[in-house]
Amino acid sequence: MADNARLVKSLDRSMLQVRRQEQRFRSLVQHASDITMLINDQGVVAYASPALGPVLGQSPDQAVGWPALDVLRTDDRPAVERLVAQLLHDRTGSASTQMRVRHADGSCRWLELVATSRLDDTSVLGIILNIRDVTEARRLQDQLRYEASHDSLTGLPNRALLFEQAERLQEEPGQLSKAVLLLDLDDFKSVNDILGHHMGDQLLIVVAERLRNSVRPIDTVARLGGDEFALLLTGSSRSVAISTAQRILDQLKKPVMIEGHSLAAPASIGVAVGSAKPFDTLLRDADTAMYEAKRNQSGLYVIGSANPTPAVTNESDVSARPTLSKPGTTAMEERPQSPPVRHDGLSAIPRHGM
Repeated sequence: MADNARLVKSLDRSMLQVRRQEQRFRSLVQHASDITMLINDQGVVAYASPALGPVLGQSPDQAVGWPALDVLRTDDRPAVERLVAQLLHDRTGSASTQMRVRHADGSCRWLELVATSRLDDTSVLGIILNIRDVTEARRLQDQLRYEASHDSLTGLPNRALLFEQAERLQEEPGQLSKAVLLLDLDDFKSVNDILGHHMGDQLLIVVAERLRNSVRPIDTVARLGGDEFALLLTGSSRSVAISTAQRILDQLKKPVMIEGHSLAAPASIGVAVGSAKPFDTLLRDADTAMYEAKRNQSGLYVIGSANPTPAVTNESDVSARPTLSKPGTTAMEERPQSPPVRHDGLSAIPRHGM
């Protein structure tokens, strides 16, 4: 009898310890800021912790019996479906992912999901989902990534992102012809020297906007630094590249009023065209062409063609080109027209309709 009493007392202590542990773990789950969810082998929610309310604005009790993907309302449904399918196959494995979901109020949230399969564990018989709200961390990460790849003044892609876009284009099957335009503003230093750098910055913002509006959505406009910009035209022929460059020059010569000053942004553009050439080679060619355009004051100079043998074409500027003017006025500087045929044998194509 004494042995039985001691056994019963020991059993009571063990049961009390188990209940306390259960209460401890339940309290941890109930008051955790992360969501804990249990789904069965059909992907249906068997349990959802109270954190589902503050994180996604949904009732944990009402979530039970619904497919987990419907509860989470993720924009990355195929990725989560693949993750669950992987764990249904590997019944003791684990996997993780980040997904964008919709809160009940319609806002977007980023969640980090860690899924652990316990389908063969008779005490669980399901897949455990531990879900953490990483929205703020993701926003900071995206902001840092954006700042590292974009110009802070104009919001345009910077040199690093331009090269990344070019590399991605180069890796695509069936390479399309491409053109690179390198643009440098003429005598931009005068704006900074006479009116101050803040006025120069405002003019650069206007230039960036006009460049964006002069190309297609599939093209890339980047600021390389200072008053130098580069454009990567996808699937562009030589004639399309020249037409785009002419359109840009036409837009930049239109004055804009900034703090009472009528300012324009005359520029020189070098164009390089080719499908087989690496991007950095095209960029160097465009740089050479741009300096040639500045040297001969033509506004536009082209290197390369659709032919296997590259050709160089001088694009003469017969239009009036605006410069810095006094407040309330617009100064225009007339450029002489280049002859149709140059003495070095390179053909010159006059610009029309400007």
